[in-house]
Amino acid sequence: MNNVLITFLLFALTHSNSIFDTNLKQQVGSACSSDNKFIISSFDVSDWPALGQSSLITYMGIAQEPITIGIITYSIEDQTQAWYNEYQAIDQNYTQNESATFNNIMQWPMFSGGYLFQMQIRDQINPQYVHACWAFTFVL
Repeated sequence: MNNVLITFLLFALTHSNSIFDTNLKQQVGSACSSDNKFIISSFDVSDWPALGQSSLITYMGIAQEPITIGIITYSIEDQTQAWYNEYQAIDQNYTQNESATFNNIMQWPMFSGGYLFQMQIRDQINPQYVHACWAFTFVL
């Protein structure tokens, strides 16, 4: 009986933060396909989970070699495979090992369903080159 009670209390203690941190900042997602010239070290979304409202996205990383970032694309794919895009102009050079932090306010969809979010940091001269990519799925 004591083992069951101790297990329950440990479970409650380890999950208690998730009860209180709902709608706060949370690191979500993982890296996706890119040339890895910019490595993302953290990607936070505040307020999370997305509830059909806006959230502040903050992420940081380090340039692995000299690069020029032109635009950052923020894309959401819905369950019908339609994509909705937002663009953030950066147009800035970064030296090797230079760190950078980016912020953007993302407006989430208002309709229930499953979604894919993808962020891509693109080269200024050749925007088809993706220096970093981050993605996650979410359900409203």
